[in-house]
Amino acid sequence: MLSDTLGSEIKKLLLVVSAYVIPFILLFFYLFYNAKSIIIYLFNYYGIVNVVSLAPFDELTSVMYMAALASFIILIPYLVIILYKYTKIKMLKVFTILMFSLILSYLGLLFGVFIVSKFMLQVSISYSFVPAVWSIKSVLKNVMTFGTIFSIIPQLIWVFPILVKGGVIKLDMISKARPYYLVGSIIVGAAITPQDLISAIVVAVAIVIPLEIGYLIAIKLNGRLKNV
Repeated sequence: MLSDTLGSEIKKLLLVVSAYVIPFILLFFYLFYNAKSIIIYLFNYYGIVNVVSLAPFDELTSVMYMAALASFIILIPYLVIILYKYTKIKMLKVFTILMFSLILSYLGLLFGVFIVSKFMLQVSISYSFVPAVWSIKSVLKNVMTFGTIFSIIPQLIWVFPILVKGGVIKLDMISKARPYYLVGSIIVGAAITPQDLISAIVVAVAIVIPLEIGYLIAIKLNGRLKNV
């Protein structure tokens, strides 16, 4: 029995690793051969003119970094499904969760790359937070970091509904804890973003919104449970 359980868990682990490694390899080769055109497009979109070109080693590490984060973004919906199955809570169909998770993840990615990153870079230029000449590596790191952060953040919408539906926590506990997770979101925002107040506030607000939506969904679910 123990060996069967262990074998099953190893298979699950291998599936997760495969779901990450295969996209990483494909994305690495794609980005390696298309890195220059992608960089030119992004920098034109962000309105960045003065750029320091990448050394060969920096270009390779930048491509690896982009492929690693992009692969993780692709993996996020799969991880959500695993956690959802692990909780054994039948709140929605697995396919429905997967579709919502995919939509939330990729909308978050687009928002992080094309809206938040552009806004933060323009703020940095306006307030001279950065030098006049940009490093491609630093800009790509900034863009991919925000893209990844905003791919993960929308998944917070599942937290409270799953915990409430599973009986792990009660609604009044969430209500009492709201001031703490509001403060916590600001701390997290400051920890995972560049060291400026605007970035921290943007991420903090982005964290609070899905948590609050999830709280409202949990209230609705709790009402349905009482009526059953």
